[in-house]
Amino acid sequence: MLVLGSAAGLPGAADAAASPARSAPVAAVLAAPAHSTVTGLRTGRHAGFDRVVIDLAGGVPDHRVRWLPRGEQLRADGSGDVVRLQGDRVLEVTLTGADRFQAASRTAPRLPAVRSTYLSPSFEATVQVGVGVRTVDGARGRVLRVFEVHGEHPRLVIDIVHPGR
Repeated sequence: MLVLGSAAGLPGAADAAASPARSAPVAAVLAAPAHSTVTGLRTGRHAGFDRVVIDLAGGVPDHRVRWLPRGEQLRADGSGDVVRLQGDRVLEVTLTGADRFQAASRTAPRLPAVRSTYLSPSFEATVQVGVGVRTVDGARGRVLRVFEVHGEHPRLVIDIVHPGR
């Protein structure tokens, strides 16, 4: 799970608090279950944001969510082939310790922020998700939040703010 927060309570936090240059948010990866299977990907529009949901079986795996640098295109794990996505920025989600046995799939929901998605088959126990995002003037989009839902129907949820908000 990607956790964003302040450095308070972490080793060296006192040093970080004393230096404005080192007081940025901290990212951490937490331990995941033994293995997960990606069962689907869906999107939806909400007031002020679009939601991307990655449905899972077996729990929520380790994951990383990041914006690719401006102008950079998503490259498929394994082949290195360019994955073309609609939108002017790409959000990449990497799920480690996960399987998906279906062929790659794409959607083009044309929501205010989410313009297209790509869901890869697994390669070396890693599943890759690409989200093509429409932003204002190609600026980095804003992820409102990333959170996990556990229980009978585990999933990873990513909320992306509508452009211009």
